[in-house]
Amino acid sequence: MIYEMIEPCGNAGLIKEKADGTELSGRADRGVIALRPHHGMCFLFYEGKGYSEEFTDHMGRVIRVLSENPERSVRLTVSADVVCEHCPNNAEGVCETAKKVRRYDEAVLNACRLQDGDVLPYADFSALVQTMILDAGLRRSICGDCEWDGICAKR
Repeated sequence: MIYEMIEPCGNAGLIKEKADGTELSGRADRGVIALRPHHGMCFLFYEGKGYSEEFTDHMGRVIRVLSENPERSVRLTVSADVVCEHCPNNAEGVCETAKKVRRYDEAVLNACRLQDGDVLPYADFSALVQTMILDAGLRRSICGDCEWDGICAKR
């Protein structure tokens, strides 16, 4: 499958499957995927459950693209990202639970010693999340009030 970077939500680069098999991008940061920092934790616990079938299908595609291309760069953003594109809480690029997810994002950035806007390979970001948050036992303190906490707490 070929994916394209598009910008429907402010400056968030989003993955969209191309029906015609071509890849287009007018962006200067072609190939860089915008990613909310807390989604780096979600990806490590994902088991195909979500807000809707459309959302879970999309999140699965995003995880697959990054897993198959771990060298692919991500731009950490405390705003709408590639995952948010199909989220029912996304109201035209603004999350209906913005205050809560911003808190999650900022906590992940702080724990990993990163900043909003940092660009790094997905593999490096995922390794930081694993080491600095999960192995350190910080996950619950960062997002323990998330509605999906039951999935993560089982592992």
